[in-house]
Amino acid sequence: MLLFLFLINLLIVNRTKSIFVAVAGVINLLFFVEVIFVDFFFGMDFSPKSILFSERERALSIVLTITLLFLYFFTRREYDLQKIRFNNYGFLLNLLVFMTVVLFVYYNMYQRYGGIGNFKEFSEYRSPIQDYILIFLIYVVLLFSNKYFAVVNLILMAICFLAIGERFRMVTALIPLMLVFFRFSAAHVKLLAIPAYVFAILIDNLRSSSDGVMYHISHFGSVVISSMKFEGFIDELSTGEKMEYYYNLYIGNFIPSILLNEYDIRKVGVDVLDVPGGGYYVYISYLLGGVIGFLFFIFFILTVVNFIQSISYSNYKNTLSVIPIIFFISWPKFLMYSPYLLTRFSVIFILISLILIVFFGNKGGLKWSTRN
Repeated sequence: MLLFLFLINLLIVNRTKSIFVAVAGVINLLFFVEVIFVDFFFGMDFSPKSILFSERERALSIVLTITLLFLYFFTRREYDLQKIRFNNYGFLLNLLVFMTVVLFVYYNMYQRYGGIGNFKEFSEYRSPIQDYILIFLIYVVLLFSNKYFAVVNLILMAICFLAIGERFRMVTALIPLMLVFFRFSAAHVKLLAIPAYVFAILIDNLRSSSDGVMYHISHFGSVVISSMKFEGFIDELSTGEKMEYYYNLYIGNFIPSILLNEYDIRKVGVDVLDVPGGGYYVYISYLLGGVIGFLFFIFFILTVVNFIQSISYSNYKNTLSVIPIIFFISWPKFLMYSPYLLTRFSVIFILISLILIVFFGNKGGLKWSTRN
């Protein structure tokens, strides 16, 4: 059964022309490789609690595969860049953006090495608001820098986060660089998939080879355990409470988390369950809403993805054309970490773009095109 599901995911990744589907498929394949087939590589379970979850693993793998199938059949066009044109706002504006990036890098480097020396304390000190600042800065770089300044700014931010040990934020800075300047497409995702698997396995093997470690330490294993902990919590909820949490999966995508009521499933993971990392929220939508709730959540995902793609299909240059990059930055995080990141950043920056259009005209952005 699991091998059959794995082969379906592998086939979809091989055939898709959508970069969204390719990334979701690669994440699914990493789940199978690192969690389901991990004993093949290490001869050990991925967690001391994994024996409790053998049946739930099957349910989770089915949900992930069904989600990928829907994405494959309803987002089939390729997401690619044909021509890059940047506005030339002049040297002074480019220099201003560059100096802002330099100050941002200096602040982050000082926090890590000048202020808080211990990485664990540094990680706990970091606030999610810094993700908003980072993505806003990327948005500004793409809109108000010429090509050469934009390349330097994005590389500078990526090096900064590499130096301070924040892999996810480093990838956040690298994604627009790959999408915009190296014509990154679904084909490239597939090409990088095997090195990504090898790298992940080697890293996890090193982490698991410490003295006294009897279990494979896998990043994806942590996400699975988090999902399973949610299942135990949800089993104890009443039908009304499940509906409240399920309803907020959607509402949280459009308003700040602080405005949600106490039925915030992501906050439960942090404050109540103390999960080791993230969770597959398409699976959690199934736990909260059953099959119907799961299908509605997939429909919500498809609606958002197709809307974002409709922006990228525009054959003219406009300020809103930066939004697909902002969306793609949050796409992997939505799949594994937070149900609210599907639209939250996109909504924020669509509003900012509309304000810029009203006051300054529709001048910025990139020119997108697609190939079938």
